[in-house]
Amino acid sequence: SFLTLNQRNPKFADARVRRAISLAIDRNILTDKVLATGQTPAYSLIPKVVKDFTPAPENDFSAIPMDKRLAEARALLAEAGYGPANPLNFRLDYRAGDANKKVIVAIAAMLQRIGVKADLQANEVKVHYAKLRAGDFEAADGGWQGTPDPVFFSLLLQTGSESNYGGWSNAEFDRLTRAAAVEIDPAKRMSMFAEADRIAMADTALVPLFNTAHRALVQQWVKGFEGNATNSHRSSDLRIEK
Repeated sequence: SFLTLNQRNPKFADARVRRAISLAIDRNILTDKVLATGQTPAYSLIPKVVKDFTPAPENDFSAIPMDKRLAEARALLAEAGYGPANPLNFRLDYRAGDANKKVIVAIAAMLQRIGVKADLQANEVKVHYAKLRAGDFEAADGGWQGTPDPVFFSLLLQTGSESNYGGWSNAEFDRLTRAAAVEIDPAKRMSMFAEADRIAMADTALVPLFNTAHRALVQQWVKGFEGNATNSHRSSDLRIEK
């Protein structure tokens, strides 16, 4: 799950504003207190669940104390021209639903700590993504789930991709991800994706929030059930032992 910031809008064309918003969001509170159902904080475009992928360490600022993060966020906003006399205010669209609402309300409260006001707007899911594809938003939440491979996640930010809702564009990111998609050396492939991820997060191309979790209730006498990233379970792998 992530926030996408519409970079066609002057409010979010400045990378300092985008980073300020990302710094102010306490992902651990979202995962451990607001949701508390197995989600994990996210600081990179490509999640750690992708086999053999290691995000760039500089992507993760979770070790920085929150007071210092908030101070940096306020300083960045001030450099971009925002402050008490000219506060940043924007509409934050989100997918309707109790869990999403809890997350977005919490995020709005976190942003208030740096003088940013988010006006919340709930949308039915189909309407929400139609607005995102049309660019009819300022900031919005989103979810992306599918094949646990970097190629799938790179589609969120490649230039010209219909899933690149915020309109971010970077020629080196495009070059790296497209070359990595056809690279046959596994180690080199993941290294190229890691560098692309680093470029995107250094510019706060979008704001990762958390990695979702699958939850399953399985009888003790059902054997062969193993959790996996796509929540796929073939009946041929399962057996009953009573």
